[in-house]
Amino acid sequence: MHSLPKRRDHSAPLRMARVFLTALIFPMETFTLTVGSYSKAYPIVPAPSNESIRIVFMTDLPDNVALHRAASPILAKQISEKFPNVDAIVVPGDAVNALAALLVDRLCAALGRDIDLIVFRGTAKGGPALSTTYQSITGTHVRALHARSDHLERLKGKNVVLFDEIVSSGATMRAALELATKAGAGVLGVACIATEGDERADFEGLPLDRMLHLPVFIDN
Repeated sequence: MHSLPKRRDHSAPLRMARVFLTALIFPMETFTLTVGSYSKAYPIVPAPSNESIRIVFMTDLPDNVALHRAASPILAKQISEKFPNVDAIVVPGDAVNALAALLVDRLCAALGRDIDLIVFRGTAKGGPALSTTYQSITGTHVRALHARSDHLERLKGKNVVLFDEIVSSGATMRAALELATKAGAGVLGVACIATEGDERADFEGLPLDRMLHLPVFIDN
């Protein structure tokens, strides 16, 4: 007997489409992000994972070159001063790769030595040696994070700083922390452009270096 094909759950993409359409059609509150010489107003919209929570909707972070150029020298200065013995920057996922590359280049110049860049991927390319799962506030489903076998070699015994553009619920960064720790790295701390939601002085007991804080709005 042939089994019936599984029905696809279309609710997640429909929720995401509704967020996009709402942002395009209706006037709404905005939050102005200012980093150095960069300034832009972003809409405040319902979070894809929970419509009772509204967040600053920043879809252009992966390829916003103007923001990357403004943020990278500030981040490099802060990280080099706070974590001078860093050996590598570890990034969870692919969204922040361009900014991380600029950051590492400026860190190398600031510290006068080579700094490695390691990207834990969202897809299992190259044969993952370690994997974990998480769900972020901006996602509508559980995601995976993978470390390759060469990552294990490059991370073992190294001092690393975990870096992402925004730390909100912390789910993504906790997944990166889990993989880096299992790979034998010494995690010095966490760095980001912004924290979101609750004000944080640290992250899971680790020093947290950020440039600014983004609000989260909870509808009753």
